[in-house]
Amino acid sequence: MVLAHSILHFLENPQEVIKKVIRMLKPVGVFVTRRVCLGDSASFWSIAVLVAKIFRTIHYVNMLKRSELEKYFATAGFEIDEQWEPQRNQAAFIIVKKPARGA
Repeated sequence: MVLAHSILHFLENPQEVIKKVIRMLKPVGVFVTRRVCLGDSASFWSIAVLVAKIFRTIHYVNMLKRSELEKYFATAGFEIDEQWEPQRNQAAFIIVKKPARGA
């Protein structure tokens, strides 16, 4: 199992990390992430990140959309096992699984 809570949006190439994770896992291994997809909403945090980027007060934040993240997982070969969003437009959990061999 690999846990990555609230980190993928800080990576310039989260798809590369996702590809590395699937190579590390054994078949049916799981990757659990708590994701923030700032590109999906016009929340306070999305606007704050945009302003901080303009004034270069933060290093990097990826304005990921949920659909992009799901595509990265699928492209790497993961199967989405579970998604849970406690409240709308807030960080959500996603659990993906590496398929069994030959599946």
